[in-house]
Amino acid sequence: MTLRIVVEDVATRMDTYDHIQVYRATSVGGTYTDQDLDETLVALTYYYDIEDSGGDLNYWYKYRFHHDTGDLSSSFSDPFRVDGVTRLRTVQKALEDYNAGMVIACTSGCNSTSLITLDSRVKSTAYRDNRGKGAWVYMASGARAGDSSIILSSDVSEGDLTVNPALGGSPADGDEFEWHWLAARSTWNEAFNRAMARYYYADRVPVQGVAGQEEYDLSGIPWVHAPEDIFDVTWYPT
Repeated sequence: MTLRIVVEDVATRMDTYDHIQVYRATSVGGTYTDQDLDETLVALTYYYDIEDSGGDLNYWYKYRFHHDTGDLSSSFSDPFRVDGVTRLRTVQKALEDYNAGMVIACTSGCNSTSLITLDSRVKSTAYRDNRGKGAWVYMASGARAGDSSIILSSDVSEGDLTVNPALGGSPADGDEFEWHWLAARSTWNEAFNRAMARYYYADRVPVQGVAGQEEYDLSGIPWVHAPEDIFDVTWYPT
């Protein structure tokens, strides 16, 4: 995983700091830890490529400038992800675009049957208690990533979702979970598997036209199994 960091004011930075520190977390609001990927600042060098062998496209990163003498540190950058496409990011983007669910961060106090959040989309008396009952939740990050359950009840004044069956353990502060009200996460996974299994053949098959004939049998084309397998039909006059 390559992090590309631009330092436009490198001369100014080098007046105080001598290297870049990189921190990583499993969610945007999670705990960021130093990855020991220090990169030395170099005069007139504005672009820095930092390799994180243990990272992937789903991790969140921050960086700051540092000098060990006097333990001087700048403020952190905004959190960011490396550009790319993953199943996790694709599903979560679909939830947002199609109003099919939301991604929520846990706060302290969560356990295997209680997901607590400060997110105003959940914790607000503008909503009724037991909102979301019967919908699905899926842990998207942290030690419980991959665990799923169903909302049994909700207390909107506390931002507390009670789930059943119990998760495999207690989520940590900052861990993210997906709240699905359109379909379970497993259904999304199956849909993406089917989508990724489809592709278009770069193949053009000539069909001899017959005067006055409006229908033609295409069953002899080996890759045609259903009407949607045909991407385009074009008539070329001779």
